[in-house]
Amino acid sequence: ILIQIYNLPPTIRTHQENLICLGVIPGPKSPKDIASFLVPFKNECAGLANGALTFDSLAREMFWLRAYNIFKLGDILAIEKLLEIRGH
Repeated sequence: ILIQIYNLPPTIRTHQENLICLGVIPGPKSPKDIASFLVPFKNECAGLANGALTFDSLAREMFWLRAYNIFKLGDILAIEKLLEIRGH
């Protein structure tokens, strides 16, 4: 499960050093409820949508950080499981 930072320019936002790994879903057998792996992330995003006071070490000032889950990507099988649907 990866996070992309959309405040970065499109040319570098998908570079490995700019991606944040939230976790890895174990294999080779997938879990029954794959959406449960995203519950902690959803809870954090709910709080961050309201804002969290954060320190910017470059500017040496506080600012309100906000984060949103814009969309989810995956192959057909992963999206089927996230949306809890069958067939494609």
